[in-house]
Amino acid sequence: MGFGKHWEWRGFGVPSESLTERIRGFPTIYATPQKVTDRYLWTPGCEVNLKLRFDQFKIKRLVDEGVGGVEEWLEDPHENYDFPLDGLLYHEVATIFGSEGAPRAVSLEDEHEFLDQLSKDIPDLQVFAVDKLRWQHRGPEGTAEIVEFAEIRAPEACVSIGIEDDDPEKIRRTLEELGLPGELRTLNYLQAIDLWGRGKQVLDTAN
Repeated sequence: MGFGKHWEWRGFGVPSESLTERIRGFPTIYATPQKVTDRYLWTPGCEVNLKLRFDQFKIKRLVDEGVGGVEEWLEDPHENYDFPLDGLLYHEVATIFGSEGAPRAVSLEDEHEFLDQLSKDIPDLQVFAVDKLRWQHRGPEGTAEIVEFAEIRAPEACVSIGIEDDDPEKIRRTLEELGLPGELRTLNYLQAIDLWGRGKQVLDTAN
């Protein structure tokens, strides 16, 4: 989706061939798949999606937990930052991770300086590089605007299917149309990163 508030459902797992073929048959948004490496910043209990992608720093916030994993998220265009990052933003990020004493006057020229400073101020910070090959499709008429199919190569080999729209009812119709969650485990990326951070796997439904 574009910037602003929108609704999402996401699941992780190993989808059946029939489900994969069904989604691959939907109209594509991009002619070719996108290879993406997102680096998520995490500490235990972090409730904000913070990531580095394409030399930018992005903040994504959960607005409404919704029902059945259909959640409302905010991606504010003003929280999509190019480097260098100023000191006030750095302090805000460090505060999200619980470091009230982080410096306010520091300016970070690039990702390396940003992560180096954060690791000094946030000793338990972890960075998870999530390698994805993803396809984005449009759902059938009357269903969700975006159906994303992502092959995740690391930190765990699995598939993530994401469904996004401004209308949560269209997402629910898409879930019904595809028979989801089915064999997938309903998780957002914050929850998946939390599992990886605790040494667990999303494919292990016992945790």
